[in-house]
Amino acid sequence: MVNNKFMGEKQIPILIDGITYYGCCKMCEEQLKEDAEVRFSIDPVSGNKVNKALAFIAVTGEDGAVTYFENKSNYIIYQSGTKN
Repeated sequence: MVNNKFMGEKQIPILIDGITYYGCCKMCEEQLKEDAEVRFSIDPVSGNKVNKALAFIAVTGEDGAVTYFENKSNYIIYQSGTKN
């Protein structure tokens, strides 16, 4: 979640305020715990701030980059190339 990429390997679960986030190493774990902004992203369709752990996550880049959406419907809109 820190790198905003699909890593293709098992991630470390990190519990923060009752919500599970994932990181690939101790550095990511520390960053998720210390910097609340790392735990959030902006849905490109709605423009709303979304909690990465609660988001609909999709690989959207050839390099494994992921995008976080409020819901699956917004992902479908994103895939179709239209916005609300």
